[in-house]
Amino acid sequence: MSPAPEPIRITRGRGCEVDVEGAFDAFDGQILLRAGFLFEPSLRGHWIRLPFDMGRD
Repeated sequence: MSPAPEPIRITRGRGCEVDVEGAFDAFDGQILLRAGFLFEPSLRGHWIRLPFDMGRD
């Protein structure tokens, strides 16, 4: 398994939403799922985010 060419970025937006950006492979996807991230379908593939009601911490 080769790593993705560019690392993923996990960022907190101005509205306190936490999103994941960048290309990811199956291993990355499993780690994000286990960490509680949600995979929502979008026009560009998937929108990966934490649930909105998790709080800031």
